[in-house]
Amino acid sequence: MRTKSCRQLLRVPCLWSRQIEIHANGYSAGGRMWCNPKALEAIAEIEGFASFGNLQAWFENRYGLPAVGFTQIRWDFAAAIFVADSATERGSAP
Repeated sequence: MRTKSCRQLLRVPCLWSRQIEIHANGYSAGGRMWCNPKALEAIAEIEGFASFGNLQAWFENRYGLPAVGFTQIRWDFAAAIFVADSATERGSAP
């Protein structure tokens, strides 16, 4: 929470996390290198990119390739608990 006006909206459990690296020819995760087009496009879509090329370009422009030291996290939004009302009750909501 970076500001006094910031408040938590949801409490979401983490399903899993894994180290990931973005390379010029694919990505590695869970100790495995992924290079096939179907897997590349799937990771791009999961991460909110239109294509793996767009994902690569984003990482390359910011960090260079290979981009290492990143963690992919999967959240269980089906089990999320809405908590924003509790902030209002405590008087800390804007």
